[in-house]
Amino acid sequence: MAKQTFPVTRSLTKLRLKGYRCFNEEQIAVLRPLTLLVGENSTGKTSLAAMIRLLDTAFMKSTIMDFKEPPYDLGSFDEIAHKRGSKGGQAEEFSAGFDACVRCNGESESYSFDVTFVKQNTIPVPKLKVYSHHKASIEEHFQAGDVSKIIAKTQRGAWEHKADNQKWRSTISFARIDIRFPTLMAYSITSEEHSSLVPLDPNGSDITQADIDAINDAVSVALFLPDKQPHASAPVRSKPKRTYETSKYVSDPEGDYTPMLLANMTSSIDPKRWHNVKESLESFGKEAGLFDEIRINPLGQNRSGPFQIQVRKYDRGYRGPYHNLIDVGYGVSQVLPVITELRHQGTGIFLLQQPEVHLHPKAQAALGSLFCGLVKDNYQVIVETHSDYLIDRIRMEVREGTLTPEDVSLIFFERDGLDIKISSLGFDKEGNVVGLDQDGNIIEVPTSYRQFFMEEMQRSLGLD
Repeated sequence: MAKQTFPVTRSLTKLRLKGYRCFNEEQIAVLRPLTLLVGENSTGKTSLAAMIRLLDTAFMKSTIMDFKEPPYDLGSFDEIAHKRGSKGGQAEEFSAGFDACVRCNGESESYSFDVTFVKQNTIPVPKLKVYSHHKASIEEHFQAGDVSKIIAKTQRGAWEHKADNQKWRSTISFARIDIRFPTLMAYSITSEEHSSLVPLDPNGSDITQADIDAINDAVSVALFLPDKQPHASAPVRSKPKRTYETSKYVSDPEGDYTPMLLANMTSSIDPKRWHNVKESLESFGKEAGLFDEIRINPLGQNRSGPFQIQVRKYDRGYRGPYHNLIDVGYGVSQVLPVITELRHQGTGIFLLQQPEVHLHPKAQAALGSLFCGLVKDNYQVIVETHSDYLIDRIRMEVREGTLTPEDVSLIFFERDGLDIKISSLGFDKEGNVVGLDQDGNIIEVPTSYRQFFMEEMQRSLGLD
């Protein structure tokens, strides 16, 4: 009988950073379905987004990770570990972690994952990974990138796995291929592993069945395999062409492959894909005032030949002429990869860098409404932005009830000497900005938030 699988949705709820790039002391950010990263240039917004994707890779794999994978090039260990200034030296390790919630078939589970990296030659490698679930955790200790020790912990004590750690780790890696949700797990500690769990404290108590049950829950976290990794896009720098050649395409963070992807959709045996993406593009185009209709125009009878992307606007019931993408300004080609990726990839976690680049304020505001709609469709969108228009539109959507205050958070980045500190913010039901503590409770907004804008307004009014 084939194994039954269930659709899984996952969202990150909290992020932890310490000793990583510009973050010295531990920083904790509250993440929600729609999270906005705001602050001045070079304050760590992109670094935070990059770590979210790296954590996902670290969670799923024990192999060495690529810290230079586009669109994020974090460099070597010496460029990633925090530098404390000319007299402070460099951190010998850095750590990060997340809390997450997964939902499947009406059930929900919360879990957390943390990893510490150290230097091996010039690259960061894991030193410790911790998978936590409810009242237990599994620790994987590494030496030179390989698992050297596995420790299971509950509220009663800690036990080291004294058998073949690599064999147990291989069992976990193999089992997680079929696991779709922690409460549906098919793996548990066997009697052989049970007898191999030895108290860390020589005077500690033997493990009990209650401990085994709690540890199995934590093992289920280690087995949980997300549907897909977070999708990361670069700040798109549009390169529209008058004519495109139909060819095989490879996904890239800049979205250069988007025209070929759209052309492929129009000739696909599944026309629903193109219909859904086209509908999303046109809906945004109308809201932003950019265009009302978009089409892929093949040059000739053969759909596998050259083609153009064309758009047109309507005016008081009249349809205007089609215009080539290259003739309508950068705004349209800028937003094309953003919306196409979001709708083509399907639900999941998306990391977007300044999607408002090249867009008029009206279109920037329309992006805010677009992101609110994605949240309602079970996406998690984390956006690095400098657009007040985008933020204000989301604030108004909360005030009007499109989203709840619990759907949105703002992570505010600011300089603190040579370091960066972050504050979690949100909106109340009236759309007012509020501060958030680590558990999402409302606190005061930092006085430094919006300070620049208030000073500029006072200056414009002659009140400085």
